[in-house]
Amino acid sequence: MLVRYDHHTVWLQGRRALLLTYHWNAAPLENQSEPLQFSVSFTFASGHPPAPPEIQAVVDGLGLRAV
Repeated sequence: MLVRYDHHTVWLQGRRALLLTYHWNAAPLENQSEPLQFSVSFTFASGHPPAPPEIQAVVDGLGLRAV
């Protein structure tokens, strides 16, 4: 579900973050080992669209913390 929202913004710990999933396109998802990992960036150029509410709900449910 997240792979389609590469370079969309989400909220993480009260801050906007850029969702990065583009590396998942290197191979078919069914051929990739789990757990699938993605990144977020708190520094990015403006103009990226916000992820829809259902994607934000997935991110919220992951319990992510800033590293």
